[in-house]
Amino acid sequence: MKKITFLLRYCILIISILLSSNAFSQTSEVIASVNWPSWSGENRVEIYNPSGTLLATIDDGYDSSNGNYSTTLNLGCLADDLNIPGGTGYYAIVYELYGDGWNGGGRLDITSGGVSVLAYDENSEPGANDLDNGSSGLVTQTLYFQVTNGGAACVASPEINIQGAGNNIAHDAPLTNTPSVTNDTDFGSHDITVGSNANTFTIQNTGTGTLNLTGAPLVVIGGTNPGDFTVTTAPLTSTIAASGSTTFIITFNPTLTGLRTATVSIANDDSDENPYTFNIQGTGITTLQEINIIGNGNSIVDGDITPSITDDTDFGSMLVSAGSVVHTFTIENLGTVTSLNLTGAPLVNITGTHASDFTVTAVPATPITASNSTTFEITFNPSGGGLRNATVSIANDDANADENPYNFDILGSGITGPPQYTAYYENFDINNGGWTPITSTNGSWTWTNSFTTADEMGEGSFWRNNNYNSYNNNTNIVVESPIYDFTGLQNLKFSIDVKYNTENNNDGMRILYSVSGGAYTLLGASGSGTNWYEDNVSALGSDGWNDDGHSATPAFSPHSQFGRSSIDLADATFSNQSNVRFRIEFSSDGSSTREGVAFDNILIEADPTTALSDPSVAPANLTTNLRLWLKTNTGIVATDGTKLTSWEDQAFDSALDRDDASAESSIAPTYRDNATRNINFNPVADFDHNNVEYMNGKGGYYAKEYFVVMRSDDEVDTATGSISPGRQFGIGGRYSDDAFHEDPTGLGMGSSTSRYSNEIIAHNVSSFPNGGAPNAESWGRAYTTTTDTYENHPLIINVKTNAAATSTEIYKNGKRIDNTNASTSFGGGTDLNFNEFSNLQYIIGAGRSGLAGRSTSQMNGMITEIISYTSPNSAINQQKIHSYLAIKYGTTLQDAASALTDHKLNDVDYIDSAGNVIWDTSANAGYNYDVAGIGRDDDSQLNQKQSKSQNDESDGVDAYGPTKTNGFLTIGLSNLYDTNNQNISTNPTTFNDGQFLMWGNNGADITTAPFTVVVDMSAGIGGLTTPVSFDGMQRIWKVVENGGDIPSCKVSIPENAVRNINPPGSFLMFISDTNVFDPTADYRVMTPDGSGNLETDYNFNGTKFITFGYAEQVIRERSVYFDGLVDYIDVEDHLDLNTTEFTISAWIKRDAGSVNASIVSKRDAAFTEGYDFRINGSGQFEFTLNGGAATITSSVAIPENEWHQVAVIYNGGNATLYIDGIADTSASSLPAPVATSQKFLIAAADGYDPNTTAYFAGNIDEVRVWDVALTLDQLRYIMNQEIIDSSIVPTPTLIGGDIVPTTITKYELAPIVWSSLAGYYPMSVYTYTNTNDMSGNNHQGALRNLDTVDYQTAPLPYESQVAGSWDADATWLNNTVQTLPNALSIVDGTTPIDWNIVEINNDVYLGAGATAVRTRDCSVQALIINSGDLQVNGNTASNDGIGLTVTHYLKLDGTIDLEGESQLIQTDESDLDPTSSGTLERDQQGNSNLYLYNYWCSPVGISNITTNNNSYALQDIFTNIGFINSGYNGTTVPIRNADYWIWKFANLTGNEYSLWQHVRSTGSLNTGEGFTMKGPGTATPDQNYVLQGKPNNGDFTLTLGAGNEYLVGNPYPSAMDANEFIRDNISATDGGKTGNTDNIINGALYFWDHFANNTHILSEYEGGYAIYTLMGGSVAISNDTRIDASGQIGTMTPQRYIPVGQGFFVSAITDASLVGDPNDPGITQPVVGGNIQFKNSQRAFIKESPASSLFLKNGSKTKSSSKNTNKDTRQKIKLMFDSPDGYHRQLLVGVDAKASNNFDLGYDALLAETNKEDMYWEFNSAKLIIQAVNNFNENQILPLGIKTDKDGLATIKIDALENIKASTNIYIHDKELGTYHDLKQGHYEVYLNTGEHANRFEITFEDSKALGTDDFENTNLEIYFSNEKESFIVHNPDLKYIESVSVYNILGQSIYEFNSKSSENYIEHKTKSVTTGVYIVKMKTDSGVLSKKILIK
Repeated sequence: MKKITFLLRYCILIISILLSSNAFSQTSEVIASVNWPSWSGENRVEIYNPSGTLLATIDDGYDSSNGNYSTTLNLGCLADDLNIPGGTGYYAIVYELYGDGWNGGGRLDITSGGVSVLAYDENSEPGANDLDNGSSGLVTQTLYFQVTNGGAACVASPEINIQGAGNNIAHDAPLTNTPSVTNDTDFGSHDITVGSNANTFTIQNTGTGTLNLTGAPLVVIGGTNPGDFTVTTAPLTSTIAASGSTTFIITFNPTLTGLRTATVSIANDDSDENPYTFNIQGTGITTLQEINIIGNGNSIVDGDITPSITDDTDFGSMLVSAGSVVHTFTIENLGTVTSLNLTGAPLVNITGTHASDFTVTAVPATPITASNSTTFEITFNPSGGGLRNATVSIANDDANADENPYNFDILGSGITGPPQYTAYYENFDINNGGWTPITSTNGSWTWTNSFTTADEMGEGSFWRNNNYNSYNNNTNIVVESPIYDFTGLQNLKFSIDVKYNTENNNDGMRILYSVSGGAYTLLGASGSGTNWYEDNVSALGSDGWNDDGHSATPAFSPHSQFGRSSIDLADATFSNQSNVRFRIEFSSDGSSTREGVAFDNILIEADPTTALSDPSVAPANLTTNLRLWLKTNTGIVATDGTKLTSWEDQAFDSALDRDDASAESSIAPTYRDNATRNINFNPVADFDHNNVEYMNGKGGYYAKEYFVVMRSDDEVDTATGSISPGRQFGIGGRYSDDAFHEDPTGLGMGSSTSRYSNEIIAHNVSSFPNGGAPNAESWGRAYTTTTDTYENHPLIINVKTNAAATSTEIYKNGKRIDNTNASTSFGGGTDLNFNEFSNLQYIIGAGRSGLAGRSTSQMNGMITEIISYTSPNSAINQQKIHSYLAIKYGTTLQDAASALTDHKLNDVDYIDSAGNVIWDTSANAGYNYDVAGIGRDDDSQLNQKQSKSQNDESDGVDAYGPTKTNGFLTIGLSNLYDTNNQNISTNPTTFNDGQFLMWGNNGADITTAPFTVVVDMSAGIGGLTTPVSFDGMQRIWKVVENGGDIPSCKVSIPENAVRNINPPGSFLMFISDTNVFDPTADYRVMTPDGSGNLETDYNFNGTKFITFGYAEQVIRERSVYFDGLVDYIDVEDHLDLNTTEFTISAWIKRDAGSVNASIVSKRDAAFTEGYDFRINGSGQFEFTLNGGAATITSSVAIPENEWHQVAVIYNGGNATLYIDGIADTSASSLPAPVATSQKFLIAAADGYDPNTTAYFAGNIDEVRVWDVALTLDQLRYIMNQEIIDSSIVPTPTLIGGDIVPTTITKYELAPIVWSSLAGYYPMSVYTYTNTNDMSGNNHQGALRNLDTVDYQTAPLPYESQVAGSWDADATWLNNTVQTLPNALSIVDGTTPIDWNIVEINNDVYLGAGATAVRTRDCSVQALIINSGDLQVNGNTASNDGIGLTVTHYLKLDGTIDLEGESQLIQTDESDLDPTSSGTLERDQQGNSNLYLYNYWCSPVGISNITTNNNSYALQDIFTNIGFINSGYNGTTVPIRNADYWIWKFANLTGNEYSLWQHVRSTGSLNTGEGFTMKGPGTATPDQNYVLQGKPNNGDFTLTLGAGNEYLVGNPYPSAMDANEFIRDNISATDGGKTGNTDNIINGALYFWDHFANNTHILSEYEGGYAIYTLMGGSVAISNDTRIDASGQIGTMTPQRYIPVGQGFFVSAITDASLVGDPNDPGITQPVVGGNIQFKNSQRAFIKESPASSLFLKNGSKTKSSSKNTNKDTRQKIKLMFDSPDGYHRQLLVGVDAKASNNFDLGYDALLAETNKEDMYWEFNSAKLIIQAVNNFNENQILPLGIKTDKDGLATIKIDALENIKASTNIYIHDKELGTYHDLKQGHYEVYLNTGEHANRFEITFEDSKALGTDDFENTNLEIYFSNEKESFIVHNPDLKYIESVSVYNILGQSIYEFNSKSSENYIEHKTKSVTTGVYIVKMKTDSGVLSKKILIK
């Protein structure tokens, strides 16, 4: 197989013959011959003499090329060697580069004295001697041979050879070789003022006879500048013995600057090299200023008086009437030190005869610094005909005064001719042109597209008489033109195509004109113009066209019988006239008739009276002489798939020179701008040869030079297309005045005209005089061939007149191809005369002959651009236009003189409009196939944002289309779109002007086997391998960036182009700085686009080589070890930090002594710019910005040989360092990071060897750079996990963590936009020698100098490896290099790391010992128990245990054993994975008594692997007891509870005892539901219960209906915060959580407290409900009449935290009358029930204590409260009431800032029961047990109500005070008795009668003496309504005088008026019945009027 095929080269023979100096007694003539039929570039032969001296080397460049080479080499007379071959003697070494033999039967033959001594046929040699061993590398063989047999040629003879600098100087008889510094023939550069250079040359005699030098002198110097070269030392002798030599010296001393040349000639008696000649040269330079002027690349000598086109001093010919030409000249300063000043005014002065015809339109700059240049432009615009002469003079301060001023002559030629602009052109194809019939006698004019005769046709539509083919006698029809405006026009010419066949001399047609509305006048007379009239027409009474105007009789029919007639319009009559009309009149007499008349193509040409300016835009800004520029991406309003009816010319100054093209829609081509029909993504005019489709152009088509870009759908050959005779036209022209059907003017493909044979591209002018003599019009030039064809690529055809204006040149894609002149007969004849056309009306997509009757000339394909100039461009400007078009249309350019035969191969530079080389074909040798590019050149209006070579060959078809072998690489700026127009309009990424990205390839066959490279990236790590490899296609592209940094590009290839590589993973693009893809190669992943293509993004910088293939993406859990000496990872110039916010983090394990080491950096070695994330000299973690402008340093050193995560978070100038997620040092007012072009490195800094520094020694893992400031939670969340899913192959997916599922509720990265992850290096994904950037930005990290990809030992996450203690090192994997999970931070030694991710695989205990309790709680972010048991130690007896907190995620496939008081807390939104299969075990203690109820709620449910919070039966979760289902008592042996006592009350009507639901041990309970249960009767006060199941977790609800109650409980394996529970279940407006809209519960929790312990009989129970609100708790009272209402008081007061397993009631019952009560508006809405909210946010770790949670247990048990119990500092007063009949009630009132004196839901608890005797807080008519107010100030009053069932003594006393100041007074005010009693001094006893005592008692904080009367609103005057007495009662304790009492309803209507006129304490006003409602009562007193709002029920 063949390897890479490089640029085809000229065959090169390198022959070096070195003869031994020994004298031999006999010699023989030796001749060597080689023949290599193919792949000659792989082969070489070296021939040696017996002493090992190389005699000769034979090869064909030895460059791997595929060539055919043979040669014969005479080695001369060699000394005979009689040794027997076989290891001695003469020998030849044969070479083959690739080990696949000499292809095609190569052989080597050597003869000695004419006899064969070696015949080596490589293909026939045995295996030991052949060159084919399949090694894919160099193979050699050594072959020995004899020299003997003498030979007639071996007579003694001299042989001359000359060397310079030890290298041969070839004898150069034609003197064409270029001197070289390698052999001293190039003397280099030398100052003309000082110094010289002497080179020594050696004359050798390599022959066998004496060599004689015969010249006089012996060495002769001649040539152009012989005076600058002197033989300063002649040869010492004229005779040189065999094998001898002599020397001579030539000294170069230049007299002038610039290139100086000469020749050397040495006469001698060598038989074939006399004289021996060669060229020499040197360059004269000067340090002083030295002027030189260049035109067209050639120097113009000062004083030149012979203008020439070679140096642009001859401007050529230019029309006087229009146009100009600009030449650019360069002024050079050849001096190397001193500046050159131009001193003239003006700087360039033009004088002479016609100086005004030459204008300096761009002036040079001055001064001109040393070795630099400036340019100026001269524009030639002749004012008259003939030669125009002038002189240019440039004054300057040249050091040689004789060049001041610098003068030279210039000239040009002015020519006169026809008008050069088209003022009006009407072809009548689209409409009638505005012509109007005005006379219609016996006939009329009609606008039509057909004749009534069968043999005639027109070109589209035209006008004719209506009754054609038989017009009427006495016809007179006249049609009138629209008004023509000739303002500003002169030199006018009128042309018209006419058809006439009338009765001779009698009937005919004429034209009349009118100016400014005047009378119509006959236009011209017979003979006054071209084909203007025939003779007199009697019917007209004037001259006109008559008889038959068509004489041609072609063999085909129909055909056009029109002819063109034209006439000049006199300036005196027509110039500057604004109102000109024409009439065409046809008349017949009364005699016979014929066919009739027709006309078409009205053309009015003119010149402007004022010269037009050049167009403002042009290709390469070459506006001078540009006359036509049509391009499909501009000037078109059509949309994709619609007809292209109008195409605007872009090269115009005014309407006069705007030469648009147009077409009637039925014949118009289709405009295409889509993904499938285009040329290099650019829109096209699409022509279908099955239809007649073309466009007409107004003018501007010149033969001087034009360009057409087109692509035929057919193969372009001698018969292009399927329609006979096989021709298509890109552009045609209307030139011939007759025989239109024979006019192939324009550019044709295939058989376009009979003036050639076998033409495939032809430029034609006019119709063809077949068989006649050459005329003045017909001309043509073509490329004729019988072998060459064009297909699979666009054609840029450039036609131009040659420099001598004697012929036409044709260029195809830059290469000149024309080879044949048109001749007078097909296949021979006389050459036609050269002719050109100017300002021709053009036809796009067809030739005129095809439209006029000849077989079709219709284009079948696409046309995109047409350019035409009025004069030829210079070669350099032509190259600029070619380059512009080639880049735009994806075309490979070739040199004008190229010998290449492969259109895919380039051999000429691409240049931009400024002349800058953007693709250097020499520098890119070997990569010149399929050159294409993208870029922007504003001067050319080029903005090509995506491109691919259009050399789109294919070798098959698949589901996505052709399987291309060429032209398949597409590159677009940042992205790819269907079209380039879409890219421009949609893509915000842009080029800067002058930026280009160019590429070409090596042409290698894509079907050959790929090359493979394998590397072990862990070779330096014992016991570990990380093998990486890649397979790449043999085709390689070279990509070159020009004009500055181009943004990232999208690269795309078809997947089917990557052959012989079938990856089980991703395709890749490989990138290298050289053409070798070794371990330093970079890569990008190629992503399928769904349409058969592979895409990736890459930012090409400078020059890159790319190829495509596959590198298996190796995914291994790894870190990288760096040696601290040379190892680092190179990410190149990426990852500049976001200027406003960023985060950097990495896991590091630094080696001992690794200091001053960069972890990641982007800075230079000197640290003058960039940033560094590093370990400083003290081992501390440090971050530095902007080259040291700001530094933050950690407070502690990072431990050695231990993994720690280090991070910095920056936000708006504030930054903090973090170690393992703990904030360390912070800084503010930091500068924003400044971008730098330095490289981003991992484990070092700088990256530009040898400056690389700050090497890190140790391991690095998980490097992340974000463009956002992560929150602390986000940083911690991903600290112990990678953020890719490496299980996804072939390409791991970027996710928010590979351990904790991203679907969890508390997914911290949810707000993160992943595009803000700028770089991510997990060190676990490798593609070849790069560690992948998994951020998706593909900034891969190249591993430099290292093969130590190491084990991953960082805690990602923590994993147990053996059973043991959580706090023991041995328990954990990689424990020698890790801290323990939940360890204390190294920052302060006290803060625990609460966010580790931990995986348990063994039995692990959390404790100080196997059973001892740990001294601190444990918190983790995620806990994953894969197997084993996690035992959380605790002790029930000592009330000890710890909290195990999981903040985000728990996966439980093993078990958790919560011992003692240990608890599991999952915080708000922490998830339990529903697929968990494990269980949690928790002990809890309840009363063992047979008779006492406990209210329970389970913390666990049934375990399954699908759902959480599962319902359960008690027998499923209690594991240490059993149940009996008969009888009422449990048993102690075995321990069993009687399940009769298991009941629930689930969302039922409140206080309805009969509604309790029997559950027993088998009934189902929902999570959160409470249940009752009695003990088994064991001897201990408490019975331990073990509950085991799937732990409840998360948020869930139970439904509570309005007016209902629900026995619920704490459903979690941790304590529950009652305050949080209450706030979650009341509305936000009533103090609940934000977002709560309803009051679900009444704000109180009710806890059953069972006192009696000896009966199952309900009526004998003693117990009651203790109550808890946000204000606090009150004890239970046994006062329910359904049980033993003994009035006994419970001993337990509910507190804030509800223990594990505790049940309680919630109620949706409250006093509805409070809602909206105007006196107490504290409750905003009623309690309506709804979904009871249970939430993780309610969970807390609180150990049980007597003060908080003893409701499950015997009251004798004592425990200490948990250390994290929140201390309640609010003021509280607990009152105890002892009733006359022995009942009790505890009331609670307290102060809370959130409470008010109104009803506060959640704080205030209603009395929910009816008792015989009771006390309560009075709130209007509502009764409260607990009340919260906002103060205990002196003016606070708290009303009490008392109910008694018998007369007797009642006691009110303080039961407890909390946080009450000693100075606070607490009084009970008995308003009936008018007394205040200080309760702090003792109990208050009062005798009460049976009944309810409302409004009598109140608690105050000041006695009456302290109460003021200034505030009338605070008076003690009260009024209320007594339903019993049907009276309004006024209580007047202050004995105020009350004059009247008025009662109003809520509408303000007066209901009652009472005249009280009393000061009594008690005033009663009787009424009739009063309806329920709210009333306003106004009491008029002596102190004023008091208003009260009262509620009457």
